Amino acid sequence: MRKSSVVVSAVMVLLIATTIGCGGDDHPGNPPTGRIIIDPHPDGINAPWYLSGPGEFRQFGAGDTTLDNMPSGDYTIDWGMVFDWDEPGSETQALVTDATVIFDDPYLDMFPDTPQRLMERFKAAYDYMNIDEYRHALHADFIFVFADGSPVAPASGIFTRGEDLQSTTNMFNGELGQDPDGHPLAGVRDVEFGEMTRLTAWEDVPESDVYFPGAIRALFDVRVVFYLNTEDVNSITVDSQQLFYLQSIDEELDGGSSRTRFYMIGQQDLDYLDKAIMGPAGLTPAFVSNENIGWSEIKALYYE
Repeated sequence: MRKSSVVVSAVMVLLIATTIGCGGDDHPGNPPTGRIIIDPHPDGINAPWYLSGPGEFRQFGAGDTTLDNMPSGDYTIDWGMVFDWDEPGSETQALVTDATVIFDDPYLDMFPDTPQRLMERFKAAYDYMNIDEYRHALHADFIFVFADGSPVAPASGIFTRGEDLQSTTNMFNGELGQDPDGHPLAGVRDVEFGEMTRLTAWEDVPESDVYFPGAIRALFDVRVVFYLNTEDVNSITVDSQQLFYLQSIDEELDGGSSRTRFYMIGQQDLDYLDKAIMGPAGLTPAFVSNENIGWSEIKALYYE
């Protein structure tokens, strides 16, 4: 009897252990895990990072990395220094079971010393809706020139740097817009810069130019999709040609040396959407029908 009792007790312990182990989990004994993707931008700078997480988890790395089977919990990433780039601040995200967390903060180009780097900075500002990146790319005398004949252009035909920043800040912050008839329009929740192709070489601007004497300019073919903050998938698209104007400045560095830096001093819209096409409600059809509008219209929509 004593031997039988021992056997029965052992079986009961085994059953209890098995029951506890199941606990309704489809993967008995396996801790909940997820995936972490580290994708610093822009690509190619191989940005260093330091990731900390639950328990004593610590890991150093650089560049694009995917970590699978990571325990659930809060993870914090700290970005390291990269020459000529301003690193983003630390960020904490919660990883839950079978989910994916993405750390993809952009580095800011501190010193765009070529036209290409400056244009990449401009594009990144829109892609990430980063107003600091956008502001740092603009020259103190920046001007946005509305398309000839645009019905939404102010009397001056231009936006100053301050006016342009007001419009762009409102848009990047997802604030409501307003069409020419005073109707409220949905805010922007995401921007996708699909194309930015330079069509001409950079050339000197004549000293006789009204707005940008002494700058350089090039013609670009651009396509930008602005996704709206609506329940349904709605977007507006700028698909047009733009003239961008850059100004180079020699800035002093520590130690008395200097270095050339490029700023965007102007953007000129070359296309606009005729008001007859818009319909009686101004720009509203472009928002609800996923149609194209001009960059001038985008600037005007979110100015106030």
